[in-house]
Amino acid sequence: MKQKLHRIFSYGTLAIKFDEALTVGLALDDELVVSNGQFDIPLKVISANISPTYPDILNVEVSKVFSYVADRKYTPRQIHDLNTHILNQQNMQIDAAQLPYEQNIVMSQIFWDTSMYHEMNDLDGEEFLYE
Repeated sequence: MKQKLHRIFSYGTLAIKFDEALTVGLALDDELVVSNGQFDIPLKVISANISPTYPDILNVEVSKVFSYVADRKYTPRQIHDLNTHILNQQNMQIDAAQLPYEQNIVMSQIFWDTSMYHEMNDLDGEEFLYE
């Protein structure tokens, strides 16, 4: 079977824990670049808010589009496994200079929303629900 390029839209929440409480919500750039130790991964920032329960945690809703080549579409489980292999708590690095806060980052974790995976039909950004 012929190999085909597949483009996947992914959505998730990046939880960033700081060493002190954040007292004021500040605007973030539209893009947050994280690294997995091998390459940089730009994440589009959708929204960000300070956790009302834990004011030392900033929750950032992010999205990204990535591509893979295969002879068939991956299942949502395979896509989730690929996402968490590429970017996870153990390998994710964030340059604190990108954030408008003086507090130090203690840790970060990304939670991918498996119900939000979409395959992009073409390069103009049209998409459909991944099934």
